[in-house]
Amino acid sequence: MISAKSFTTPMSHSLDLYTTAPPFIDPSLYHKLVGSLQYLTFTRPDIAFSINRVSQFMDKSTVIHFLIVKRILRCLCDALPPDSLPSLALIQSPGLLKSNLQSPVLPQKQNIVLSPLLLLIFTRYDNFSLRVPLKTSPTLWCNNASAISLAHNPVFHAITQHIEIDYHFVRKKVLRKDISVCHISSDKQLANILTKPLPSFGIAFDIDGVLLRGQHPIGGSTKALRRLYVDSTFSGTLKVPFLFLTNGGGTPESRRAIELSELLGVNVLPSQVVQGHSSFKSLLNRFENELIIATGKGQPDLVMSEYGFKKVFSIGEYASFFENIDPVSQYKSWTSKQAFDSNCDPHGSMRRQSVLSERVKAAFVVSDPVDWGRDIQVLCDVLRSGGLPGHQNGNLNQVPLYFAADDLEYQGAFPFKRLGIGAFKIALESIFERIHHIPLEYVCYGKPNPLVFKNVEAVFRQILLSHCDDHFVNKGDIEVNGFKTLYMIGDNPVVDIKGAREAGRPWFSILTRTGVFKGKENHVEFPADLVVNTVEEAVDYIFASEHIS
Repeated sequence: MISAKSFTTPMSHSLDLYTTAPPFIDPSLYHKLVGSLQYLTFTRPDIAFSINRVSQFMDKSTVIHFLIVKRILRCLCDALPPDSLPSLALIQSPGLLKSNLQSPVLPQKQNIVLSPLLLLIFTRYDNFSLRVPLKTSPTLWCNNASAISLAHNPVFHAITQHIEIDYHFVRKKVLRKDISVCHISSDKQLANILTKPLPSFGIAFDIDGVLLRGQHPIGGSTKALRRLYVDSTFSGTLKVPFLFLTNGGGTPESRRAIELSELLGVNVLPSQVVQGHSSFKSLLNRFENELIIATGKGQPDLVMSEYGFKKVFSIGEYASFFENIDPVSQYKSWTSKQAFDSNCDPHGSMRRQSVLSERVKAAFVVSDPVDWGRDIQVLCDVLRSGGLPGHQNGNLNQVPLYFAADDLEYQGAFPFKRLGIGAFKIALESIFERIHHIPLEYVCYGKPNPLVFKNVEAVFRQILLSHCDDHFVNKGDIEVNGFKTLYMIGDNPVVDIKGAREAGRPWFSILTRTGVFKGKENHVEFPADLVVNTVEEAVDYIFASEHIS
């Protein structure tokens, strides 16, 4: 072989190595040659591709494979050609050749890791064919503390006894001071933006039955949410754009954000809270200066006022202006107190007369009503009287009616499911149609309405632009092409999963077993893309799928 004619290239890249040929008669020789050449690739990266190809046939080598190995050996007779690394540019200080020295538990990546390191080493020798001398030892910045320790420590133990040979090679260079290896934090490696694709996804969390049961976190929710923040205070920049998509409500988003922050141990922004009644903001242009009534638990009138509606009354306050509109109000201590407060208002009389003479232009069910009997009675009166209870409707159309959601059931603090706003809708609809003999007309927002999921995509974009770190998400790609995946994590197949499925791409539905759904298998009618036990498992899956650490 010493006197054989040399080759300038180790092998033809177009050569078909799967061509049928007789087996090589001495497999052990083939193994030794290829094994030695594999070690040589540490200092001769120009033959790495060829060695990788022939090493794939260690168990079934043929005479053709052996001839290729011989050609590689003949190629080594010449020095490394100056043009053998056409894509390489060695940039001296203040430039940077960047790489991550991987842990020995990932041997499949080690040759790739060593390439920039070896290229730095090559430049130290005047007799090397690249002939680019360096006056000082180059520094390799590494984000793996364990790998740095192995590179400096010559002592082996049981865990490292099978370490790959390339780490022996690295260690020798470190001990001889040919190179130095220093640590750099992963989040300081800005070149990651240019060298690997950044995720383009977001996560929508349902609240009741997924993150909370009553006032208590469940399913590792706090731990799961904290993984979505960049810093350890869980109050600053987001690593992943996420929001809370719930049909619950009755509280302004600003106050709900404060409540969630206290319960979940992370900083929640009002812009991250999307409630069932958040969609009512789209009706502001139509009813901003009109008289409207709102019902539900919490502060439905305050919710609507914060959206910009200027003439809104809670249904309780509105009912107090009409004597005997609720025939059993005298037996309700809270309504008696409300009526007393209204009577003590010095402007109450004028206000009452103004309300009695003005038509209600719309009714909003903001959250689960508290007093079903009164609310059904008042709504039936308002809807069919043209907005003037106690007056004949004539041929006037029904007053518009809007529901924030349509949940029949939800998971509260009680072990079993509770009736939701959808149950109230069924009761109102049944009674209205029995009384007036015409169908009740209404519009339902909230999940599973596909329009809600589509509108949420715009909210995700705002969160992305305002609160996410550029190093962790691909803002440019999302702005142009939209989100690659939006994950909906919910506990109710009929609401969360159905909505995500009907919304279509880019939504991916994940069903947890901590709330309404408790089945062993997937839901039959509305199967999710993935079923997990807890929200923590859901986030684990998402991070693994999106290659986020």
